[in-house]
Amino acid sequence: MSFKICLALFLLAGVASGQSLPKSRAQQTAENLVERTTAGFFAINTLKTPLLSTDPCSMIVPCVQKPLPVTLLSFSVERIDDTHVMLLWQTSEEVNNDYFQIERTVNPIAGFQVVGKIKGAASSKSTVKYQTIDPNDNSEYTYYRLKQVDLDGTFEYSSIVAVKGTMVPFSIAAFPNPGQVKTILFKVNGMKAPEQLEITIYDLSGKVVYHNGSQVASADQQYLNLRLPNLSPGKYTIKVQSKQDLGVSSFVVVP
Repeated sequence: MSFKICLALFLLAGVASGQSLPKSRAQQTAENLVERTTAGFFAINTLKTPLLSTDPCSMIVPCVQKPLPVTLLSFSVERIDDTHVMLLWQTSEEVNNDYFQIERTVNPIAGFQVVGKIKGAASSKSTVKYQTIDPNDNSEYTYYRLKQVDLDGTFEYSSIVAVKGTMVPFSIAAFPNPGQVKTILFKVNGMKAPEQLEITIYDLSGKVVYHNGSQVASADQQYLNLRLPNLSPGKYTIKVQSKQDLGVSSFVVVP
């Protein structure tokens, strides 16, 4: 009996006894393709992980099960007086939260500066409340944001919130007072934009001892060094005039 006839009889005997015939590579490929068209194939197969694995994402690419670092429930700011602003925020969940960085600016387009840092709760599933006070006497709106930083250095920003500026009256004051002529500085308060000022100083008799009609000052550079003449010890009055405001104050010169 030839080899081909023996092979055919062997295969027929396997079918008759209920044993499945070996599948060709082409047939296996075809069946795999058909299996992938069934509902739930990818969801079921991509979620299979080794029984001993502690990482639920070990067999999933890409893994989308990483928890959010911080759930921020609220973030608000309020002015409590002319020189201080309170910031309040709370979280409902934290994962590996290292710290919050407080940043502020008067012009968000120009960027933010760091003004504080508060330690986070690391990991927590309960509500955590935070608050801090920022020294702030800006006369215009100030914008704040939080930078949340994880233990691994990654970070996220909160939304931006704003607080109104202080209503500081226009005025001028001398520092130190009393003071020596060479060390006295004058601070102009209540300016919102650079202005040209007219400054006049009088002695007790009302005589003008100093005058400058073109002194420029701004909200960012309020301290003025007027380079006064050699004034005699005594009390003087200084008057500063802007386009719309007038400020008057007195100071004492000592030897």
